[in-house]
Amino acid sequence: FTPHGGRLRSQNFEGLMRSMSQANAWSKYPIDTLNDFHPDWLGGRRAYLLGGALMYELAATHGVDKIHDLNQRYARRVPFLINGPVKDETGLSYRRLLKETYAHIQQKAQEQVQTIQTAPVTQGQALPGQGNNSFRPRFSPDGKFLAYVSGDQMMPTYVNLVERKAGTSLAATEPVRITQGMGTEHLTWSNNSQLLAYNQIENFRRYYVYSDIYVYNIATQKSDRLTKGIRAGDMVFTPDDKFIVFVQNTPGSKQISILDLTSRESKVIYNPDHFGTNIFGLALSGSTLYFVEQSQKIRHLKALDITSGK
Repeated sequence: FTPHGGRLRSQNFEGLMRSMSQANAWSKYPIDTLNDFHPDWLGGRRAYLLGGALMYELAATHGVDKIHDLNQRYARRVPFLINGPVKDETGLSYRRLLKETYAHIQQKAQEQVQTIQTAPVTQGQALPGQGNNSFRPRFSPDGKFLAYVSGDQMMPTYVNLVERKAGTSLAATEPVRITQGMGTEHLTWSNNSQLLAYNQIENFRRYYVYSDIYVYNIATQKSDRLTKGIRAGDMVFTPDDKFIVFVQNTPGSKQISILDLTSRESKVIYNPDHFGTNIFGLALSGSTLYFVEQSQKIRHLKALDITSGK
């Protein structure tokens, strides 16, 4: 909840905070349940949301140095008594500190709810035929089609296609399921809006399961598998729609490769220097590819000429 960010400063956790405040649910979680993973509404997020809020209250009220001091005190304490160090440092037990935490969260949530209620509400419309999870919406460049991925828990994923017809809302149009498989996470349109590329996990040499590239053709209404065992991720078409540039997983790292749609041959055009590097966020302008490279928790925006590899 700090203004400088952190794992808890997100729209998701802020929404959870408001929901729990409006339901007056904080009292359901006393100190002995903060690290207990019962299958309730919070589930595995309980320790992050409630424990993180408690640590923030401790730092905001008594100083950030108290986090370090308590770590040192607990590491040296024999026998281990949970309330001893925190009482010495703050004069409060964890039970009392948690009560003050909840009170401050309740106040903050009420202020946020009041702000939200002053703004007009725009009602959205859900598309029909979705599963429990729908994500990666992608409009074709000409605006005629919407593609997205959907799936149910412990079930295959589906690539759905909705055609935008004049005078008809997308919410009133039944989507067409163009493929069913496992692990589809990436979608990208060709620049002429006639091809939709996506990844899908398939068996490879009987033993392995790898992510490969498929292309759906709007004209023929058929999908074609272009690679086998290539371990493909994020992808983007080149301006002439003759190639697909994609992130390729390698043991312990990632690299960037380019796939020729005619020959179906691929080659590596960028290999990072460091082991364990993550690459994502591909964006292509002309022959210049922009992407994010993360190594050792540091992110850099990089540019690469796909013709020269420099």
